[in-house]
Amino acid sequence: MALGYLTFAFCVTYLQTCLVLADLYNVALYKPSYQSSDFLDRNNLSFWAALANDGNLDYNLDNRHCQHTLEDQPGWWMVDLRGVYTVEQIIITNRGDDSSYLRTQNYQIDVFQTDPRLSSNFQAAGVVCYIRVEPLGQGETYTRNCTTPAVGRFVRFIRYTKDYMNVCEIQVMSSQATIQENYFSVRKNYLLPQTPYYTTHAGCSYTCITQCLQRRDNETCTALNWIRTSNECQMFKLDPRFMPMLQSDLTSDFYMEK
Repeated sequence: MALGYLTFAFCVTYLQTCLVLADLYNVALYKPSYQSSDFLDRNNLSFWAALANDGNLDYNLDNRHCQHTLEDQPGWWMVDLRGVYTVEQIIITNRGDDSSYLRTQNYQIDVFQTDPRLSSNFQAAGVVCYIRVEPLGQGETYTRNCTTPAVGRFVRFIRYTKDYMNVCEIQVMSSQATIQENYFSVRKNYLLPQTPYYTTHAGCSYTCITQCLQRRDNETCTALNWIRTSNECQMFKLDPRFMPMLQSDLTSDFYMEK
């Protein structure tokens, strides 16, 4: 099973084209995420928002794959999808190591076209995907289709009652995205003429992109050259806010994180 896919995906090379087929794709994986506050552990380490969309379903808080806020009202977590998607399904993995799992109740998941933090009324609802009153089960991974598919860029998990919030993974599922569209913009027939920090070989561009994403666990990969003639995958650490100078190359494609 490929990274981020709910059902299946496979990669084939045909005339230098990589084809990826999928049902639903987690468009929140590794995207920028935010929350109402950060809870600190006994070592003064933060359970920050990104721990809830790091792709790890571990439900033990001490293993540091769960987000955790302070006792806020409202308490919220939000992800910026870095593009507009049709949100069809939400998958939530609840904390399972103690009775704190009961906190995941009385929440709402809504979708926004623009960042609701810029609104004069942050608590106002967006397009509501789902409302749940009863708590999720201990360590449960719960899948819920949106009542109506919601189109937007920002997905917010919010609870209006005062309490801590801690969940271990939130997946935002859409059927309209490929892994390339989800994470990278592409300049066909262009090459970044710089020395890569890491070079490998891959069967197709999809595999190259996947390897770049997987290296985010311990280092940053934000751009790559895919050399079609040699299957060479060249990875770079660049600031995605600025497009570098490229040179024309009919054998290569340049990918840059959105």
